[in-house]
Amino acid sequence: MIYHTNFGAPLLGKGAKLHAALKKITPMNEHAGKSIDTYATYEGPTRGFIEQVYLIDPLADQDGVTGAVLQNAKGNRAASMQWSTKQLPYLTVWKNTAAVEDGYVTGIEPATGYPYNRKVERAAGRVPKLEPGKTRRFTLDFGLHRGDAAVKTAIKKIRSLQGTQKIDVQTKPPAVNNP
Repeated sequence: MIYHTNFGAPLLGKGAKLHAALKKITPMNEHAGKSIDTYATYEGPTRGFIEQVYLIDPLADQDGVTGAVLQNAKGNRAASMQWSTKQLPYLTVWKNTAAVEDGYVTGIEPATGYPYNRKVERAAGRVPKLEPGKTRRFTLDFGLHRGDAAVKTAIKKIRSLQGTQKIDVQTKPPAVNNP
């Protein structure tokens, strides 16, 4: 299960920034690996841009809650997401800052796994099983923040999750058999 939430203009634009608490970040492919140092910042619409996908193991608080904030370049508007890593232990960030007519957008995607095919995800142990007659619930909270103070408060919450924890930054994609 991947909750694919897309954000575009006017929130997304040159200088927009993603804030998330990370244990580990890995590029999905070699192309994304070349830009791993700028995974959290966004360029303006760019003709010919090739999407970049980042696989994240998020940090969470003592209750297993984590989140992400996408702030605009001015820092006066933001959208936030909050979820339980007990329900959705992974996060994918999809950057597609192509030309506007080609879909200038970013995806912030809490999930039970990563966007590989099911065979790869099953081999990695990231395909949860649901027994017949059973249910599973997922909760995502979304927030919209307007004004410098509201945006700073949302970002402060994410920064407090990160604390002094160093991020394990991988520059190479994982070795997967992705047929």
